[in-house]
Amino acid sequence: MVESRIGTLEFTDGMPSQETLDKGYDNLDFTYAFEVFVNSTLGVNPYALHKGLLDAGVKDKEIVLFSKLVDAKTLILTTHADTLYTMGFLDLTSGPMVWRRRYQVDSISIQGDPRDRGGSDGRTDVGRDAGGS
Repeated sequence: MVESRIGTLEFTDGMPSQETLDKGYDNLDFTYAFEVFVNSTLGVNPYALHKGLLDAGVKDKEIVLFSKLVDAKTLILTTHADTLYTMGFLDLTSGPMVWRRRYQVDSISIQGDPRDRGGSDGRTDVGRDAGGS
C-alpha cells in the first residue's frame, strides 16, 4: 500500500489493483482537463478583449488609450491599478502590415520614427538625464 494525494494505492507483486488503476486514470483525466482549462485562457483572454473593443466601437488597427487608471470594475484580466494602458488589434487577413519601431521615454510609449525626435537608434534624451544612457 502507498498513501498518495489521490488516496491509498494498492499493489500486489508490483501490479496495481483495479481500484488503483481507476484512481490513476481518474487523476490523469483530471490533470488533462485542468491543463486544457489553463492553456485555453491564453486564447480566450485576447479573444474577449478583441470582442470587447469591437463591441465598444473600436475598429481593428485603431488604438485605445486609457486616460484613467483601471480599478476593480475594469473587466480586463491581470491589469495593474498603477498603469495606463493602450490596446488595439491588427487584422492581417488582408495581408501583411508594417509596424514602425516604437521607443519609450520614461515608461510612456511614443509611436513614430525616433529620428523625428532627435534619436537615431530608437533612443532619445528627452525626459532623461543628459549624461544618462
